[in-house]
Amino acid sequence: MHAAVAELKKLLEDKEVRTREEEVLQRRQEVRSREEEDLQRRQEVRSREEEVLQRRQEVRSREEEDLQRRREVRSREEEDLQRRQEVRSREEEDLQRRREVRSREEEDLQRRREVRSREEEVLQRRREVRSREEEDLQRRREVRSREEEDLQRRQEVLFASVMETLGNEALGKIMNVVDDAGLLVEPPSGSGSRGSSRPQTSILNILKNARVGTYASHAPSIQHTNQEAPTKQENEGTENPFVLAVTVKDEHGNIDLGAIAETAQPVTSDLQPEFVLQSDSWKYSTCAACGKSFSSQSSLAVHRRVHTGEKPFSCGERQSHARTHARERPHECAQCGKRFSKRTQLKTHAVVHTGEKPYGCEVCGRRFNLPQNLQRHTHTHTGDKVYVCGACGKGFTRAVTLKTHQLIHTGQKPFGCDQCPKTFRHAVNLKSHQRIHSGLRPYGCDLCGKTFRQAVNLKIHRRIHTGERPFGCQQCGKTFSQQSSLISHGRTHSAERPFACSCCDKRFNNANSLKLHLRVHTGEKPYACDVCGRTFSQGSHLRTHKRHVHAGGKQYICDRCGKRYSDQRNLKLHKCGYA
Repeated sequence: MHAAVAELKKLLEDKEVRTREEEVLQRRQEVRSREEEDLQRRQEVRSREEEVLQRRQEVRSREEEDLQRRREVRSREEEDLQRRQEVRSREEEDLQRRREVRSREEEDLQRRREVRSREEEVLQRRREVRSREEEDLQRRREVRSREEEDLQRRQEVLFASVMETLGNEALGKIMNVVDDAGLLVEPPSGSGSRGSSRPQTSILNILKNARVGTYASHAPSIQHTNQEAPTKQENEGTENPFVLAVTVKDEHGNIDLGAIAETAQPVTSDLQPEFVLQSDSWKYSTCAACGKSFSSQSSLAVHRRVHTGEKPFSCGERQSHARTHARERPHECAQCGKRFSKRTQLKTHAVVHTGEKPYGCEVCGRRFNLPQNLQRHTHTHTGDKVYVCGACGKGFTRAVTLKTHQLIHTGQKPFGCDQCPKTFRHAVNLKSHQRIHSGLRPYGCDLCGKTFRQAVNLKIHRRIHTGERPFGCQQCGKTFSQQSSLISHGRTHSAERPFACSCCDKRFNNANSLKLHLRVHTGEKPYACDVCGRTFSQGSHLRTHKRHVHAGGKQYICDRCGKRYSDQRNLKLHKCGYA
């Protein structure tokens, strides 16, 4: 019994021990499981740490690369800063030069104002002098008239006294004078050979009722009461012939000296001394309209056409004018090869190569190579506009400018382009237009390389580099590089807007603004993008489009200072500052 109980107790104890062992084993398994989980976690953590370390190494590598880049950027920034400082220094120098230029411009403006003031004073003095000269001229004319009357009377007396002294011998001397002077002698109507220089009759018969004629532009024509045949000059249409009628016989057939003196009365004072007294030269080539003298009657006849407006030669008859249509230029300059249609144009051009400027302005001292250029320049001081348009009354200082202006009223455009229907008023404009088709731009800037079709455009462009602004506003002192800009600016003071749109009545102060505005109505867009084909009405709009759409920002970089530009033209202008 006790053994069974003991055995039962033992079994119970063994069971408890076994249970405890199982629990311990269970706990060990749980601990083992936890250790495995911890190991798993440690491995995961280790893996994460390795990944983090890898990332840190990558970040460290990137940081080192970034640091290297920052050092390079810092180096470039320092170089850029150095360049900017140099550019800033140059800009300050440029600013200083601009200030000096501005100071000189202000001084020039002041001098121009002083010159203008002096010009006005000179103009006033000239007007006073002209008024006094006109008064003096009037007095001289009166004195000249009285002197001519006195001289006429003295010559009549002298002629009569000479004839009384010499008698018939004087008649022979008169004929010798007539023959030597080349005067025309013809017998009265119905006698002898008409218009012969030496008739086959006696001197007395020749001089009786005969007329002797010569050309004289300043002698008045004399109306004859007797019905005589016209002289050779009258047949040829010569105006104002000088006439000397001499009657040598009285009713009894004797020489009547009184009649000779009486018929000599129509002789004017400026021809009589030539005929009787041989102290003066035989020259009658003074224009009665303007007083200009000429060495030959042919030159005087050509000059008269200036006053009469006569143009006897048509286009087909005048060879020198025909060359303008045929574009024939036979006269070539030996120094530059430029060709001209007239020899006088070549002579005028030759002065350009000599550099001589012998003609100086008395007001401002400016010198010129030709007298006509000086005369044209003097109008800028006097303000005289002697050539007036008959259609609108506008005045000009040059006849050629008036002629150019009159084409506006007539609407004539005789010069047409053979490649497009465009026409022009002047041949020089056609020649400039044809360079658009040929692409020829012969005038290049030696500073930035930009080329132009016309020399005047190159001249205006060079003022960008030199800073020259020769045209100043007299009201506000602002200066401009082009006269057209000054004229447009002047309208801002007067509020003048002479250019009106025919579609909407909007007005503009310059023709170019009106031209751009008209494209709003016409829809014209002549500027096309060569990348996408989009068209624009203004060139500035096309440049803006290329800069912001296709260029991707400021892609043009200065290789000296690193400054960036979105337009290549602005970069070229910037580089000109280093030249």
